[in-house]
Amino acid sequence: MEKIKDKIEAFNALDLKGKLIIIIPYLFSIFLCSRIAELYRLCSGNLVKIIRNIEYLYKAIPRFALTDLLIGVSAGFFIVWYIKWENGLRRKNTRKGVEYGSARWGA
Repeated sequence: MEKIKDKIEAFNALDLKGKLIIIIPYLFSIFLCSRIAELYRLCSGNLVKIIRNIEYLYKAIPRFALTDLLIGVSAGFFIVWYIKWENGLRRKNTRKGVEYGSARWGA
């Protein structure tokens, strides 16, 4: 619980630019996933109709149905979270403020 509180406090301490850098990928992914869920609902799940009407994602004004939003929020949040989690696993071990590749001498 303390870890979550610390992350919330760190987020609140960021300036507006820092907050936007964190939030924008989530908003974009949620919007795109909700549009895809809306297209799936309108085409009644038929894959051929979905492919034929893919331009609907760009041309139409979004309609925010509750089911589309729920699917979009959950799928969009999961996609961005997974990408960030994968990047965290593959990140190189670096020390903050120290040039990468600088050796620490042992005894």
